Amino acid sequence: QQQQQQSETASLLALVKFSGGMLFGSFVVGWLLGLSLWGVMALIPIIVFSVRRAFERATVRYQEEQARLRAQTVNLVRSSLSEAEIRDTNQLLPEWFNYPDMEKTEWLNEMLEALWPHVKVAVENMVQDLAKTQLQENKPGFLDVLRLAEVNIGSLPPIVTGMRHYLKEQEGEQVIIDMCLRLATDTRIVLEVGRSPLILPITLKDVSFSGEVRLVLAPLVACYPCFMNMRISFTQTPAFDFGLTVGGLPVTSIPGVSHLVAMLAKPYLDDFIVWPNKLEIPILDSQDASLQRALAPPGKGILRVRVAKAEDLPNVDFLGKSDPYTTIILHDELFSVKHRTTTIQNNLNPVWDEKFEFLVRDPETLLAFTVKDADDLGRNEVLGEASLTLDELEPDVVVECNFKLQGKRIKKKDSRLQVFLEWKPFLAKAPEKQPDSTEWSCGVLFANILRCHNLNSKEHSSSEVYVNSTVGNVTKATKHGKSNNPVFNELQYFFVQDFETQNFKARVMESDTTSRDDVLGDFSYALGDIRKTGRRHDKWELRNARKGAIELVLDGKLVRPDTVDHVTREQCAVLQRERLQREAEQKAAEEAEAAALQAGASGPGATGASPTAAGGTAGAATGGGAPVNPGGSAQALGGGVTAVTQPGSSTDAAAAAGGAAAAAAGITTRSAGGSATQLLSPSAVAELVRRSGTLEVTVVRAANIPAADSTGFSDPYVSMTCEKVKHKTEYKSRTLNPVYNEHFSFRVQDPQTAVLQVNVKDHERLHRNVFLASAQVMVATVVGRVEKDYPLTGRGKVSLVLEYKEDDPEADDKTSLRRRKSTKTKLSTPAPAPAPAASATASPGRIDEENTV
Repeated sequence: QQQQQQSETASLLALVKFSGGMLFGSFVVGWLLGLSLWGVMALIPIIVFSVRRAFERATVRYQEEQARLRAQTVNLVRSSLSEAEIRDTNQLLPEWFNYPDMEKTEWLNEMLEALWPHVKVAVENMVQDLAKTQLQENKPGFLDVLRLAEVNIGSLPPIVTGMRHYLKEQEGEQVIIDMCLRLATDTRIVLEVGRSPLILPITLKDVSFSGEVRLVLAPLVACYPCFMNMRISFTQTPAFDFGLTVGGLPVTSIPGVSHLVAMLAKPYLDDFIVWPNKLEIPILDSQDASLQRALAPPGKGILRVRVAKAEDLPNVDFLGKSDPYTTIILHDELFSVKHRTTTIQNNLNPVWDEKFEFLVRDPETLLAFTVKDADDLGRNEVLGEASLTLDELEPDVVVECNFKLQGKRIKKKDSRLQVFLEWKPFLAKAPEKQPDSTEWSCGVLFANILRCHNLNSKEHSSSEVYVNSTVGNVTKATKHGKSNNPVFNELQYFFVQDFETQNFKARVMESDTTSRDDVLGDFSYALGDIRKTGRRHDKWELRNARKGAIELVLDGKLVRPDTVDHVTREQCAVLQRERLQREAEQKAAEEAEAAALQAGASGPGATGASPTAAGGTAGAATGGGAPVNPGGSAQALGGGVTAVTQPGSSTDAAAAAGGAAAAAAGITTRSAGGSATQLLSPSAVAELVRRSGTLEVTVVRAANIPAADSTGFSDPYVSMTCEKVKHKTEYKSRTLNPVYNEHFSFRVQDPQTAVLQVNVKDHERLHRNVFLASAQVMVATVVGRVEKDYPLTGRGKVSLVLEYKEDDPEADDKTSLRRRKSTKTKLSTPAPAPAPAASATASPGRIDEENTV
């Protein structure tokens, strides 16, 4: 288009110049011939028109000649190259040219070219070190010499011709990258083998290969570099070539040797590094304690412990009395923390009244108390022990525990330890207003210190750097890291009394063995922002530093306000049983209601639904743990449902709570000694069961579908089937992201079980169409108008607009009238009939009679 515009502009300018010249020439000719002015003016248009027509004819002839020459050139190329040669020529082009889902990688190749001199030295040294150890360990006894004499991986870096990545929602918690690599370099690796004085050099040189390398970064974690392992494999067996000389003899130059070596090496490569086999390289040490703490769940809540006093402790000192203190240990695998009270001298009834807080990761963790006698000269002796698991505590309830201490020193009197415990689970959502400040903390701040960037340390790469973190009066330090970009990956937690006024402070320190540690920079953050915004992952510039930054993940968790009253351990057990009973009854009521609705929605003729039968999913646990109705059942007759309950049972409240829902659904609620409150009517059944109708489907588009042709594209179309009715769209040529916008209608007789099967296929002219991907949609899930992207099996997605329209029940009055006359149905409400006193449930026969339509 640009060339055409330029050509037209040039033609117009030439015409203007030529017309101006002709006008001037006409005046000169007219003056010489003695023509008048009007004669000259009449001569000019004739001359201009003639010249313009001649110019246009010349332009057309020129364009036709150029087109003829181009056609001859194309025909000559096509006639001189076979299809195989054209295909081979396409293989020489970069992958992003042949496959549209491949991305260009010029930036990566430029980076590899700049890094290759340094990478070359590092890799050669690493190979030398590894080979030296391995060759010495595996050297046969008949050889004196087995060493790697020379390693040169070449001066030319590999070339990445294309890169493809896969979406996270398709592959889960991992990142998959496919890279097309090509390498042809002056590699030279010399292995010396022999027995002195005869040494035989074996040289591997001029290595070249091409293949598609797959990198899988998994699992993804919230610690730098954000993935635990890297798995390397080839998607297909790579094509490789090399030169091999043994003692100066070029072995690979012998006819057939290269092919034989490639054939023998292929099975080993396939079993070793061709997908799905892979070479796994660990990036992070999963056994590292700091990494485990960083990856562990932040915690479930706070345990508050107040050690009040002990009574009648045994005396283990010869002079005077015992000097007791208490240790409290929360036995957690990752966050095991030990606290200790002060030592009270010469007292068998000490009073401590000291408070401690623990971060709880597992609510079933064991909490242990040990009372010991402090001894300055020897080992501290145990006076008594006690323990409990945290699941014995009720949330947000202060529990007074009077433990009877156990121990070999306790003989005559019962020694006791009084402790107050409170289990405070974290709130799922931070409250709008922070709880009032008390003597206890209102929440926990989790600080994951990931790394520091570009520090200005004095000793440069040899310096040891660490981070001191402070909240309130508590300061914690990370491990030491070397370099100006140290990586820590340490999770620290702090109990916070007031999120609105307290700050998180971090100070980056440089260790100095001869003098005081130097401060490289500091950082401060107001915790009020964490309470409002939630988790924050960012990189902040250090203050009071020339340069440098720190990368952190900050998150805050709050608990409910404090309670004043407390209960005993026995009262807590009663509260816990009552809570569990309420939860069981509520769950049973919900399951019974759901089962009754499901039975009513199963339509006419459905039988056998028994949501309250013994052992069924709707059995509610009473105070003694027995089912509500061991022999009862809820039956669906013609769509009707009757729920039977025991008079005076523990589910009366649940039945009353579910009465409104049951009445709205048209379900008969009946007790064993009472009458039915409502009978299920045919209209109620019609509301519960979806009628037959029409499913309207609009196929909007598909995206990222697989490529089926050698060109890297497909000719896709969408085929849909529902209840043996099939429709399909038009196919779209050479695309992986087709747009259809085509509408179809399916007649659905049973929407409860109907399934819309969606298949994406590749259109082929000469042979059978190729299946690419598929998806399924349950018609019962289509409520109203649904616009959704449905993921396809394997790869890609399809965008559909679905709408289910039920048939109008009054559309065909004659059919409905004939149906009513043929059934001769009479709807009547039965009189209430008391059930026998000895029977716990109404008999099935009576239920059948009352619900017969």
